[in-house]
Amino acid sequence: MLHTKSSKLDYVQAKKKDYRKARRRAKTKLLAEVVALTGYTRPYAASLLRSHHDLTKPKPKTKHLRARLYGPESTDVDRKSTRLNSSH
Repeated sequence: MLHTKSSKLDYVQAKKKDYRKARRRAKTKLLAEVVALTGYTRPYAASLLRSHHDLTKPKPKTKHLRARLYGPESTDVDRKSTRLNSSH
């Protein structure tokens, strides 16, 4: 069985072309082989073999920025009030 995620995905990527060209019985054998070597479940392995994107390319990282709750005018008021409270 393959151990690292990258080696598993490299193997599945190499088998994708054969899987697309194969007929049903050959697909069943290829799927069983991929499941045995990677340890993935059959549905997950089948979805990887059917996928159209390159499995070896890393996914682009996206930043999930939160929307600002307060505008600049309210933060100025907050700063002024904290200065007043700290001077006492």
